[in-house]
Amino acid sequence: MAFPPYVPDHTFTGGGAAVQFTSEAEMQRLLSFKGTSLHLDDLDATDDNYLPGTDADATDNNFITEVIQRVTSKIMEYLAPRYSAEVIYQIPRIREIATYWACHDLSRRRGNEALYEPEYAEALDTLERYREGSLFLDAPSNGPRAYTQSYVIDSRFYRNPTRVITAASTAIVSNQHKLWDYPFFWL
Repeated sequence: MAFPPYVPDHTFTGGGAAVQFTSEAEMQRLLSFKGTSLHLDDLDATDDNYLPGTDADATDNNFITEVIQRVTSKIMEYLAPRYSAEVIYQIPRIREIATYWACHDLSRRRGNEALYEPEYAEALDTLERYREGSLFLDAPSNGPRAYTQSYVIDSRFYRNPTRVITAASTAIVSNQHKLWDYPFFWL
């Protein structure tokens, strides 16, 4: 069975080449050359584990390219609202996340237990924080970010009953009354 044709979501504006957040060389530095080839040995026609009925398009290079493109798309699912791919593909932390994710996906390819599971979970949290703006990413943003604030009406203060719930807000504007988090705050 051949791999389906994969069209990358993000391309460079000038040349039209696909933006990739990691590379095969970076994956081999993390997983080692032998580790990478052990996860792909059934796709190499010269290996003992190769099945003769395998489609000609199913090669180790095609699979690595597809993993890299899928990881790039997964990262852009988090960062596309704020950043463009042409700007952030060279940031070392983004490349590190992409490399860990690619090696994670490669390691669980044939039903093996996934490698780099803690790094994968940490990267998810980091990307969420980049997206919401609570963690700084040194890249130009796609414009100003709207602040989200959750309000509650506190009837103890009849002149200004509106309070901001800090735990459910992304930022607090100065001179705004805050509702501190403590049990039974309505008493």
